[in-house]
Amino acid sequence: MNSDFVHRQNSLMWLVFAILLGGLIYLLSPILTPFLVAFIVAYLGEPVVRFLENWKLPRWAAILTGYLLILGVTGAIVLLILPLAQEQLEQLIDKAPSYKSTLLGYLQPVLDLWHSYSGSGQGSEAGSGDADSAESVVGLAKDAVPQATDAVGKAVNAVARSGMAVAKTLMNIFLVPVLAFYLLRDWNSLSRQSLRLVPEKYREKTAVVAGDVDEVLQGFLWGQLLVMASLAVMYSTGLWLIGLEFGLLIGVIAGLLSVVPYLGTVTGLVLAAIAMVVQTGEWQQLWLVGLVFGIGQFIEGNILTPKLVGDKIDLHPVVVIFVVLAGGQLFGLTGVLLALPVAAVAWVIIKRTIGTVPSDEPLNE
Repeated sequence: MNSDFVHRQNSLMWLVFAILLGGLIYLLSPILTPFLVAFIVAYLGEPVVRFLENWKLPRWAAILTGYLLILGVTGAIVLLILPLAQEQLEQLIDKAPSYKSTLLGYLQPVLDLWHSYSGSGQGSEAGSGDADSAESVVGLAKDAVPQATDAVGKAVNAVARSGMAVAKTLMNIFLVPVLAFYLLRDWNSLSRQSLRLVPEKYREKTAVVAGDVDEVLQGFLWGQLLVMASLAVMYSTGLWLIGLEFGLLIGVIAGLLSVVPYLGTVTGLVLAAIAMVVQTGEWQQLWLVGLVFGIGQFIEGNILTPKLVGDKIDLHPVVVIFVVLAGGQLFGLTGVLLALPVAAVAWVIIKRTIGTVPSDEPLNE
């Protein structure tokens, strides 16, 4: 009985701690983004720095070497991709008016069909009213696109003209590497000090759980980054091979969104299908788009994810989608970045402290 009471007390303590931590993150979320990004950079860079330290480099030299490697790889990727991306963006801007006209042309028959269907079962007066309604809908649809375009343009211009937003963005860009450097430099000391905050009788178990969490997060984050990059390259290459004008942009978007199960594939498929229809004016070419994303989804599901990520996070796709959306709703960009790591940590702690039923064991027995 005493053991049960202690267990409940510990559970209540962790629940209160989680609630307080969530409230603190919510209150500080507007300023947390650069610190969170810096922590993620430091966390992902720690194994690299440790590897370089094994070559007898001082820690500060290992950190600077890691920074130079990252800058070199990033610079090479930017030099390769930036000219192509800039060219496609310029093409998209130039062709936006014609694309708008084409989309409106495809919209008109759909509205006409809706009008004829709704008017067939009505009287002449009702049909006349429906005709007016259909014409109103067509007029609204035609007016909506330029109005939406103007609204987006005004919003972009307002953000671009906002000196405070530009200054904040530049500050974050320069702040992240500085914060990441200090975190990497004092990583071992910070880890020891954090463990000392835990009551002594719980330190050993906390260290074991922290080791499990670290193994899961390192495997998941590095694996997911590799999956995203691989999918971006595959989708971009495939769409380029079938002659899609904006294949690079669509492929990169699909790769980045693949952190949420199926979101990248669905978004890329829809964008590529629209672009293909507008570009060629033919629906028959859509099978090529479906082929590209079908092959990509097959490779992701059967090769990339099992080999690079595996069951590191061990969360159902529905849970992953929910926690990402919930994090974004509650804490904005900070919540999106925190969602999966927090869910992974919570799941590891639950499995370590409570245990789970094996997947092959019936629940009703």
